[in-house]
Amino acid sequence: MQASNNDLIQEICAKSPELETHDVERLVQALPGDGIRRFPRRDLPRIIRGMQSLQTDHPVHFIVDRKDTMEGWEISLYVIGYDHDLLFSILVGVLAAAGMNIREGTIATSRNIGGRRVIIDHFSGNISGSGGMHSWIAQVEEHIREFYQLLESPARPGGSPVHPVSIQQRVIELVSQRIQNSVPGSGTLLNPIHLQIIQKEHSTAIEVKSSDTPFFLYSLSTVLNLHRLRIEHVHIETRNGRLVDTIEFTDRKGKPIKNERVLNRIKLSILISKQFTYFLDKAPDPAKALERFDSLIQDVQQLDAAEDFRQLLASSGFHGELARLLGTSDFLWEDFIRIQRDSIVPMLKNLDKRHLLSTPEDSLEEALGNKLDEARGPDPGSPDIAAMTAALNEFKNRESFLIDMDHITIRDLDFFFLSRRLSTLAEAVVRAACRLAWLEMTGRYGIPRSAGGLEAEWAVFGLGKLGGKALGYASDLELMFVFSDNGHSDGEKSIANRDFFEKMFKRAGGMISAKKEGIFQVDLRLRPHGEDGPVAVKLDKFSEYFREGGKAHSAERLALVRMRHLGGSPELGRECLSIRNHILYESDAIIVPELRDLRQLQLREKLKEGRINAKFSPGGLVDLEYNVQILQVIHGRKHESLRGPGIHDALKSLHNLGTIDDSETQAMIQAYRFHRNLINGLRMLRGNAEDLFLPPQHDREYRHLARRIGYKTREGLSEADQLTIDFETHSARVRQFVERHLGREAIPGKRKLTIVDIVISDGLDPDEMDEFFRLSGFQDGQKAMVNIQNIAQRDVNGEHFIRLAILVWERISRSADPDMALNNWEQFTARLKSQERHFTQLLSQPKRMDILFSLLSSSQFLADTLIQNPGFFFWATDPEVVSRPRNQIEMEEALSNEALAASDHHDWLNRLRRQRKKEILRIGVRDIALGVKIEEIMGEISFLARSCCEIALREAAFRELRPQEGRNDPRLREILSSLSVLAFGKLGGWELNYSSDIDLLCVYLPDESQDRDGEIKLYTGIFKTMVKSLNDFTREGQAYRVDMRLRPYGASGPLVSSMPAILEYYRKHADPWEFQALIKLKPVAGSLALGERLLTELKPEFDRVWDEQDPRSNIDSMRKKSIAHHVGGSGSDPGEAQDNLLPGFDVKNDHGGIRDIEFFIQGMQMLYSGEYPVILTGNSLRGLQLLQRTQLIPRETGNALTEYYTFFRRVEHYLQLSNNKQAHSLPEQEHELNKLALCLKPSWKPERFFRYFRTAISEVHSTYSGFIQGD
Repeated sequence: MQASNNDLIQEICAKSPELETHDVERLVQALPGDGIRRFPRRDLPRIIRGMQSLQTDHPVHFIVDRKDTMEGWEISLYVIGYDHDLLFSILVGVLAAAGMNIREGTIATSRNIGGRRVIIDHFSGNISGSGGMHSWIAQVEEHIREFYQLLESPARPGGSPVHPVSIQQRVIELVSQRIQNSVPGSGTLLNPIHLQIIQKEHSTAIEVKSSDTPFFLYSLSTVLNLHRLRIEHVHIETRNGRLVDTIEFTDRKGKPIKNERVLNRIKLSILISKQFTYFLDKAPDPAKALERFDSLIQDVQQLDAAEDFRQLLASSGFHGELARLLGTSDFLWEDFIRIQRDSIVPMLKNLDKRHLLSTPEDSLEEALGNKLDEARGPDPGSPDIAAMTAALNEFKNRESFLIDMDHITIRDLDFFFLSRRLSTLAEAVVRAACRLAWLEMTGRYGIPRSAGGLEAEWAVFGLGKLGGKALGYASDLELMFVFSDNGHSDGEKSIANRDFFEKMFKRAGGMISAKKEGIFQVDLRLRPHGEDGPVAVKLDKFSEYFREGGKAHSAERLALVRMRHLGGSPELGRECLSIRNHILYESDAIIVPELRDLRQLQLREKLKEGRINAKFSPGGLVDLEYNVQILQVIHGRKHESLRGPGIHDALKSLHNLGTIDDSETQAMIQAYRFHRNLINGLRMLRGNAEDLFLPPQHDREYRHLARRIGYKTREGLSEADQLTIDFETHSARVRQFVERHLGREAIPGKRKLTIVDIVISDGLDPDEMDEFFRLSGFQDGQKAMVNIQNIAQRDVNGEHFIRLAILVWERISRSADPDMALNNWEQFTARLKSQERHFTQLLSQPKRMDILFSLLSSSQFLADTLIQNPGFFFWATDPEVVSRPRNQIEMEEALSNEALAASDHHDWLNRLRRQRKKEILRIGVRDIALGVKIEEIMGEISFLARSCCEIALREAAFRELRPQEGRNDPRLREILSSLSVLAFGKLGGWELNYSSDIDLLCVYLPDESQDRDGEIKLYTGIFKTMVKSLNDFTREGQAYRVDMRLRPYGASGPLVSSMPAILEYYRKHADPWEFQALIKLKPVAGSLALGERLLTELKPEFDRVWDEQDPRSNIDSMRKKSIAHHVGGSGSDPGEAQDNLLPGFDVKNDHGGIRDIEFFIQGMQMLYSGEYPVILTGNSLRGLQLLQRTQLIPRETGNALTEYYTFFRRVEHYLQLSNNKQAHSLPEQEHELNKLALCLKPSWKPERFFRYFRTAISEVHSTYSGFIQGD
């Protein structure tokens, strides 16, 4: 084996001399078989370097190549990392979710290397679209790193394992989000798949041939994971438009799969799961839907109806309904679908035809009666009560399941369909249970009779949701049983009527079994005396307990508003309700302070700190129901239309009577529907009626809840965001409704305001408002309130801003400076032509919202640019614009167009500055909001400066020459070909920052045939005009501060020099520091070739100087002068008290700052560039790379300085973007320092940020000092 790989090892070492031969040998031989040869030879050095780079804190490495084609981007991606069981499925899931169509691929797994197996996964394919490549790569790498962090958690000190199911769920979430916009036609889905099993010595392989469709590779890998198989090697290729995948796998013990039955199950799953994967976005919980689907197809395969099921699966529409059903409820799956395998296929047939599965309401009682008759038994005189009770519950369970299925799978059925059918079912079940209990009790004790011998009457009443005919999923059945008279039963075994009815009613309640706690569970606690009172309530005791002055609490009396007769004696039912009406509507039995005290108790007992309860939190369902009932009691004295049990009817009656207006009526009806739907979704999510706390807003369970209650991603707004908006809006509307009609005290306790309360409510308590703004991170609550009011007034519709404010407020309150963000937004909206359009656009484009508030809270300069130029916003936040860097050609073209469009020179100067601002805004978006790499940001800023210099030079030459043939005049081209503008410093090093000066040098190639004085005058005039175009102030400000003091002889020298004159100067007159400055000299405009020629001719002089001079002493001398000039004295001492180091620290010039790194790099270049010419570059980050590659500095030193340099440059960018000043010093104030920390490292606490900052300063200065001392 070793001999066969020797050629590769030698080739890799030759291409990468920094790699040790024995390391290459070890890594190559770790790949079994022909592992290393599966990959292109050109990539092998990078693969080996990637394998070598792996360590615990760097468990994954990426190699990305890309090419723009007519069909989009061609991508080649290597993922090299430590091996984990789920890894292949994770990787193809992330790539599928990112929109990559994988056409080729090779996956290899190594033997143990240092105790860990390593994977090399290579994918190539394409992604559609022409933009966003850099963002695409960054997003893919970020997702994979996040999953690696979870997978690697146990390997880290103190790390705990993350359950594989949790990881798989996250991947499926990503995939399902992508599927929403990517589902192909059903014809594509049903293309045939050919499978072939191949047995190998140490593994089993499956070859899959299929049409090339998105997500199939992910579906395939997921199926293998569900069957607990370990993927060893994969080969992917596309042949004539068909995908051919060969996957080698083993069981969890590393053994091949030989069992034919197991292999057939795997093949079946692969064949069927392909289609189902495309409908995962329809499932509230996609991970559970996929897992249950695989389980279902294996179970059904054993049944006689298997063929029918396979035919159903041929219908693409059926898959969506099935995904929704399987991914909705643990309860439905565990208690119905899994245990009803024999009957599930007929049900699913009706599902595919979109037929209702549940029994119509008008037929339900008859259907139940038929079931009970079937179970009665052969002897009519001796019914089988036990069998009839079992039939009753079987009917109840099945029918409730079918109602739930209808509600889940048929999307145009609203919540009230569920309420009506469940309520009708419950009534029928309660009546049937009472009849069965009557049969049983009368058979045992005879008929209960009054003292006069008349049959005693009884009645059963529904209260709560059952009384209001508003049952939901997992609602309990609140009942009250009443009987009319004392007396005894007339059977042989006679008992008192109270005992008879006690036994009967208990028996009736006990016959109705609850599948799970709270689901159709009988609740009798609303009877007199609650759980301490008898179940059988005598009519006079009912009146005595609930009447004015009776022992009932006002809340118990208020519950009677929802009291409705369900069964038993109609006469007794009417009499009981008449008594109820007298108590509620004709007396003063309801004491409102008692209700407030109870509500306060509920808040204490039912709520948890930091959690929101859909039912009991202020503005929740209880507040709406209680207060509508109170309004019914108040106004029901005069208006009998308000005495009904239904809240819907009550709201309509209150509106008809003029008590509430039309908008308020609609708002409360919508709020009621929302809260009921939400609670229904929570109960379905958790399978019980008790836990009604909302999941944390950014939790996966919260998204599942949103999907369960019908939300879909719409116009860029996620399901979770839509749920949050609706919850906050409806809850605030309920609170406003209650306060308006019943006073602030109707919602007890200290209120915690939301942004919707702030926007819609008048007369809020000032202390509550102050606390709200304080908790939201504001320093000046009064000003923030004015900002909000001003913005809200600009929303003509009134609702758009309210809905937007909920999402905006979260972003503002967690921003680095909420006061600044809100104030800037208010000024920005004031400049817009259509604020309403702005609100609706932000609502539909949350990413733009994120960008906007990142800018408004972090950079006053960029915020002012937006405020002054609101038209820039949509261009600078367009994904096609900001997702990739713009090159110099694109920038020059835009500036040229502005020059051509200008009416005169002054107009051109303003257009130049305006276009520069526009580009700086775009770059700032990429920097602050998108977190693009700092080297890319510096490169774009440098491109922009070069473009401005180039176009300004052309326009200056055009202005000076005024050629007859215009801008295409040969004379103009000839002049520009003999003139070169070069840049020193950061522009020359391709690392310009936002507020840098640009240090320019102008050189020309003399023409012996021309008049020397005229030539100097011409080139000087062109250069002066160019500099003036950049340097002068207009109403649009200044383009650049141009510094020309680094030219020969400094400020006293000529503005423009000929090539011979400059060469003569550097040979005879230049100081050593001027040769150091040459490191960063680069041509930027005019003839780049002429500029490069100058640098080439200066190189021998550069080498000569540093052969004669000591670079270290020159560097040290220059550094001390720089510190004395910029910082004062000898600068800060990195070893001084740590807390005093950062305030006012000059990140560029002070000890341990940017200059220490730059001077270290330049010192190394001056020392070694004669021997290693390749290291001579003006770019600091590139310089560090080259110093590492030539092994002039250790890799650890290079990596540390690279990290600290990029960190310091981000800090510098932040300081300059704050107010568009050439600032380098950190703020003195603690508040501003904390803001800096939050902007640059939002996930870190400020203390950690400052600790890191101090460490960086100390280590940088230590490295620089070591160099100066010759260490």
